[in-house]
Amino acid sequence: ADRLFFQDYSPAFWSEWLFLRGGETPPASLFLSMVDKGRRFASKRQITQGYADLFPRGIPNLHSLFFVLEDAINWLEEQVKSLPQPFFGYFHLLPPHEPYTTRRDFVDIFVGDGLKPPDKGDHFASQGNNQTYLNNQRREYDEYLAYADAELGILFDSLEASGALDNTYFVLTSDHGEMFERGIRGHVTTTLFDPLLHVPLLIVKPGQQTREDVYTNTSCVDLLPTFLHLTGQPIPNWAEGQVLPTFAAAEPAQDRSIFALEAKSNPKQAPLHNATATLIKDDYKLIYYTGLAKGDVYELYHVADDAEELTNLYETKPAIAADLQAELAQKLDEVNEPYQR
Repeated sequence: ADRLFFQDYSPAFWSEWLFLRGGETPPASLFLSMVDKGRRFASKRQITQGYADLFPRGIPNLHSLFFVLEDAINWLEEQVKSLPQPFFGYFHLLPPHEPYTTRRDFVDIFVGDGLKPPDKGDHFASQGNNQTYLNNQRREYDEYLAYADAELGILFDSLEASGALDNTYFVLTSDHGEMFERGIRGHVTTTLFDPLLHVPLLIVKPGQQTREDVYTNTSCVDLLPTFLHLTGQPIPNWAEGQVLPTFAAAEPAQDRSIFALEAKSNPKQAPLHNATATLIKDDYKLIYYTGLAKGDVYELYHVADDAEELTNLYETKPAIAADLQAELAQKLDEVNEPYQR
């Protein structure tokens, strides 16, 4: 390539530099690299045009990774039916992660549904987005959820009909929610209100036919010990969670402490000085913001009576706030200890 395009000195230099240091060698010619990019763009364009009618807003994608949920579900069906037992399968489906590019038959199904998000006022973490824009985003998010839900139903019905669920636990959960009604789009935010934290958790036991609702504070860290318990495996001492209700020999303590953390802006491998931490205990929830320009901030909510988290009780319930604050500080000290210098 360098003999054909001898003036591409810079790419040729970096190619050699990377190669000598054990790295992968990029195209040695700037011209040929641009040709290759054009070829890949044309190929992607040809593929996406084939799905244009099915996905009018574009093919579902994440960071240039394009996918069709139907193909993923079909693959998952075959895997579960054919895997040798016992097995543990973890499948992370990308919808409803943005962009909200739902299938044609779900586009606009919620237009005119009359849903009016609750007015939660401004919060210092609000992003200043136009509420009309956010309402449209919420509607498209719901459409994408409906698409994912329909495909999940197809998977579940297929596994049930095949008998695969007669001796298999089926677990559905998520990693986070959204907070359009707070003026926030996306989950890169300093807030930890319940719409972001309170994710679904649905577990279908082998052969289960009736629904059972469990109203107990739980955490995502409970899944590991629960799975180990169900499969007769020892639970390691370092596991922070506990076996979920209905599976444990004894009911969990009602005053159990649940912690959550947001620290995307905090340096890695460092004490938490730019983060948001939450403690949920009994009917109360304490949110602690540290690293803000205006200083540390605390919020206290009685989530049993104030599910929308609109009334900050930090100043009016000083005793409860102090107890939760001390417990949260102790947990943060424990977490920070390995990184203290």
